[in-house]
Amino acid sequence: MPSPSQPLPTLDEAPRDWAARVPFFYGWVMVWVTLILLMFSGPGQTWLLGQFTNRFLDDFGLDKGFFNIGYSVATLIASLPMPFLGAWMDRFGLKKATIAAAFVILGASFLLANAKGPIVLFTAVFMFRLGGQGALAMISGHAIAKWFRERLGGVEGIRHALNGAFISIAPPFVVALIAATGWRPAIVIVGVITVLVIVPMMIFLFRESPAAIGQEIDGGEMRRGAKVKPDRGVRQSLTLRQAIKTRAFWVLSLTPCVAVMASTAVLLNLQPMMSEVGVNEERSAILFTVFAGVNVPLQFFFGWLVDRVPSWVNVMVSNGALALGCLLMVGREWWAVAILANATLAFCHGALWSSNGALLVRYFGLEHQGAIRGVMTNIIQAGSASGPFLVGAFVAITDAYDSALVFFANLAGAIMLLAMTLREPDNAGPLGPEERVEVAKAQTEMDAEEI
Repeated sequence: MPSPSQPLPTLDEAPRDWAARVPFFYGWVMVWVTLILLMFSGPGQTWLLGQFTNRFLDDFGLDKGFFNIGYSVATLIASLPMPFLGAWMDRFGLKKATIAAAFVILGASFLLANAKGPIVLFTAVFMFRLGGQGALAMISGHAIAKWFRERLGGVEGIRHALNGAFISIAPPFVVALIAATGWRPAIVIVGVITVLVIVPMMIFLFRESPAAIGQEIDGGEMRRGAKVKPDRGVRQSLTLRQAIKTRAFWVLSLTPCVAVMASTAVLLNLQPMMSEVGVNEERSAILFTVFAGVNVPLQFFFGWLVDRVPSWVNVMVSNGALALGCLLMVGREWWAVAILANATLAFCHGALWSSNGALLVRYFGLEHQGAIRGVMTNIIQAGSASGPFLVGAFVAITDAYDSALVFFANLAGAIMLLAMTLREPDNAGPLGPEERVEVAKAQTEMDAEEI
């Protein structure tokens, strides 16, 4: 938020780099940059790590319950720094955090490739989850929200659809890489490629915000010497403390929390779950492709829909699809039902991820997005950690996966009912006296420029 003692920057003061001279809105370049960040969060995502599950169980002599619990603990610990990382990004920017995350993934790949026992295995999993699912995924969403506002729902739909297309083709290649080189060299190759792609991209292509190159959110262009306008939604920007007092914060946090809880449990255990009914690893990888392939058109559709229907619709549909997908997985011994179950789970994620980022900005503003996303990521990763833990507990008690699937279905049904109460918070009131003075001053300067 602008301050009386800190005058607004002008276009003349903006860095004179090539990005400031391109004849189009640079936000479209950032769509591809943040999409690649989202794709390369894969080494910390269960859809990629799940391709190694059977190898981990065999090489380290682990039973399914112990492996799930260890994976859960590693994921939970990886979630703890997320609120601090989010606040740090708000203060110091995204570039350094992104490069650091890429090297965390590289370090994890070398550590895992040399692992001899479960302690090192789960330490590497912690690092993968911290750098990939935690940092890179969060940074990707936070960065694109600085460039788009009115178009954010559609842009998020495009990003997540293309990421879904990537996920639909990646698992068979990972399985083939493991078969060709062994799983240890394969995981090193994944880490090296991550750094080789992300680090140069962040150095040469990444830009923090439109104002840094003389542009405005959604593609407005600054006049020479004009002041960078403050965010027009600044009156509706909530601090983290204000946001967590709203019902919307908890609905938007619990929905992805439960979704990743169930989907992480299913995808991590998909190979052993399908092995129980006589399906080999190569055929199981097809289910990952189904999951991601169905996601692609749905991301476009729900990204478009989020700006045109009440907010609770996408959230409720997401939870309903999750409940149905989990129940269908109980009948996975029929191949057609297994395919339908994974397609339904993909429907859940299509409705969720294409709309959740846009709703965060709409409800809480952009000013404190890093801190808010950091806490939400912490909650989501806690859900991701709980899923395998619960599966491990259910398997230990019942020696079967089905009771865990039914539990996840019931939990998703409860959140679906809660989602029907989702409403945009009343953001106008919470600003304190000093904040109101700063906002009024910034708005006066903006209005004077327009006159």
